[in-house]
Parts: sequence; structure tokens; C-alpha cells
Amino acid sequence: MSSSAPPPWRIEPVRILGTAGTIVDPESGFRRWGLEVPKTVHVLSAGKPEFAPDSSLTGCANCRYNIRQMTNELRSVIRELGGERLLGRAMASDRDLREAIREGFPHAVLEELMQASGLTLKELADALDLSSRSLQRRRRGRLARFESDRLYRLARLLALARESLGDAARASRWLKRTNRALGGVAPIAAIDTELGARQVENLLGRIAYGGIS
Repeated sequence: MSSSAPPPWRIEPVRILGTAGTIVDPESGFRRWGLEVPKTVHVLSAGKPEFAPDSSLTGCANCRYNIRQMTNELRSVIRELGGERLLGRAMASDRDLREAIREGFPHAVLEELMQASGLTLKELADALDLSSRSLQRRRRGRLARFESDRLYRLARLLALARESLGDAARASRWLKRTNRALGGVAPIAAIDTELGARQVENLLGRIAYGGIS
């Protein structure tokens, strides 16, 4: 009895990260928190891997994953900011958060981030290159747009650190500890610029995939 021949190879897209060769399933993380990964591997029917360009993954699969991941990231950041209750508005999309930043966060968001990060007002202000006196003066009103934008930066990193390291306490300790990969400075001291914040994000992304800490 004849049977149809198996296909010459089956496509099972997984990702190879960095030079260590760690394989990650695309459903659980081929692109998380802005971390770019270099290659896709297709597993052949004979069991031998063959490398192919990243573009070999279907556009639909990429699109679905990116939308899902962006939604999860947004929820995590909003949670660090105190949620919709403290922000005083519905947060269904990046556009809602962008408008909240433009309007200025309520002062309660600052207090929420201080508690979440374990930073004093002065430590937080220094980390984000803000004036602690100005932040104190806004206690009964809204923060300025640029202040809110810096607080969003911190919330984004706190959410990523919590995700990568497992809990808020470990994330807080890691942010305050000097790090060789950052030239011997603590991550919290590197986020006063957007470039420094991106470097911290990339480092946390490597930690999430079992890289350096």
C-alpha cells in the first residue's frame, strides 16, 4: 500500500538569539521589549536546521504577535503608573497614554512610581534629570508634559525589569546596583537620557533570554 511522500521539509519557525544559540518559540518571545533577534531557523524533516532571513516568517504571524505584545507592554506600563484610576482616564491604546502624557499626569502617579521603584523624591528626580522642588510644587495639580514623559520612561523600565527579573523587589535592587555592562554605573543612573534608557532596556532584554545580568 502506497502512502503519500512526506514534504521535503516542514516549516517550524523558531528564533536563534545572539551568539549563544538559545532557541525561543515565536509565541513566547521572538521579539520582546524592542529586542531585535538576528535569525530564523527552519527545522527540516531530516532534523537538520537551515537558517533563513527573518523575513521568512509570515507577515500575519508577525503582525498578530506584535499586536499582542504591544498590548501586554501597554498594560504593564499603565499598571506601574497606578492604573486608570490614578491616571483618571481610560487607557485602551498607546494613543490614550500619549494624550495623558500631553495633558500631564496627576501628582499621585509620581507617588505611585516612588513606591514601586523604592526611590525617594530626590533619587527619582536625579535619575530623570528633573527638579525635585518643581515636582513638590505640583502636589495639588498636574505634572508638566516633559515631567510626565520622564515618568513614563521610568514606568516603562520598571515594567520591563519586573518582567525580566521576576518581581518588584528584585527589579528595584537591580536598578540601583552598579552594572559592568553599563560602564560601572547603576541602571537608574543611566536613564536620565533616552539613549541611556534604551541601553538599559536592551540589557534587560538580554537578561530575559538568559544572557548577562
